[in-house]
Amino acid sequence: MSAASQIGNRLNGPTTLIFLFGAADKDKLLDQIGLVFNCAGRPLEHCLKQLIQMNPGQTAPQSDFEPGLYLKVTGLICLLIVFTALLVRWMRAAPGGPKAPLEQLMFSEDPNARASAIAGLGTERRQDENLVEPLADFLRNDRSELVRRNSAWALRMIGPDVSPAVPALEDALDDPSRTVRLAAAISLQHIGRKSAPAVKGLIQAVRDWWEARAQVESVSKQMSDEAREELAFKMQPIMDELYQIHLASIAALGKVGPKAREAVPTLSEALVREDRDARVAALIAISEIGNEARSARDKIQPLLKSDDDDIRRYAVWALGKIGARGSIDSVLAMLDDSNAEVRRNAAVAIQELNLRQGQKELEQRVQRLKKDLHSTDWQKRKKAAKLLAELDTEEANRALDDYKRLFPNMEL
Repeated sequence: MSAASQIGNRLNGPTTLIFLFGAADKDKLLDQIGLVFNCAGRPLEHCLKQLIQMNPGQTAPQSDFEPGLYLKVTGLICLLIVFTALLVRWMRAAPGGPKAPLEQLMFSEDPNARASAIAGLGTERRQDENLVEPLADFLRNDRSELVRRNSAWALRMIGPDVSPAVPALEDALDDPSRTVRLAAAISLQHIGRKSAPAVKGLIQAVRDWWEARAQVESVSKQMSDEAREELAFKMQPIMDELYQIHLASIAALGKVGPKAREAVPTLSEALVREDRDARVAALIAISEIGNEARSARDKIQPLLKSDDDDIRRYAVWALGKIGARGSIDSVLAMLDDSNAEVRRNAAVAIQELNLRQGQKELEQRVQRLKKDLHSTDWQKRKKAAKLLAELDTEEANRALDDYKRLFPNMEL
């Protein structure tokens, strides 16, 4: 079947169009329609002349009906067919309209078909609040792990408001399948502040990793070296998945914001007992919770002495975000850190804390650096300009703008 015939079968145009087009049969009509579809970007009159040439036995009426008018009428009919096809497609996708194939397929008896349809809805980012309830039901009750996982994933994609599904996502944090739990934690992270009802479940998901690791360590202590190595090898994929759930749950707690204040003790514990990635995730989460996480100050401050640049960088940032004014001396000391990002975050934290002691120190530094901008040593000037950019105060930015006008090609 030709491409034109396929178009015609989809449009199901009325047979009366055969007379209007002057075609002798349906196939002829469909070939003519196909020609118009393939004329994109070319003058309409030129294409329609070709269309008439396809049917040499048909000529325009010789009465008062002008050939030019014949071409225009034929063109309008073709455009009407295209418009009708687009309108039908739009109506099928519109909420309240006829169900699209994916929405029908998601209720199939075949679990693989259901999973594929749900994944398709997520990929399309279908904006339909009517999908939230059935997806939440699939997440809670479907026997297929793949359907439950795809439902959790799709809920964060369809929008705009999926908050009614938060309880189902919280329940999914305790799903037997680790892939479903991970998808639920990531979805709660994307939902953000509206995930507040799931805080308790997220806290438990964070602690589940610690409990699993403690159990493995307890069992391995009772084994021989050979058996311990075999256990570690077999458990590694499982522990990796649990660790990803752990990190996603920490991140989700941060996205909830101040309403996740009851998670602060757990996040503070993560700063003490965790590795680098989890500590960084916990520091970011505490920063996003803000002043409600001020009790974490004593666990954060020792991290300013870490050998890891990222941990120092996020630790000083967190002290500013939670309003840890008692740590101002430690924050000021970070202005001399060896890492530029740490220094930059320290300057931001000082402005966040908004203490006279910190503001005075920033002002004095800006004045010293402004003098260095006039040094005859170009390396000293360049260093001063770079440090002013890190301080990012109004006075520092004004001095930097003046410097750039004098040296427009200087790279900082």
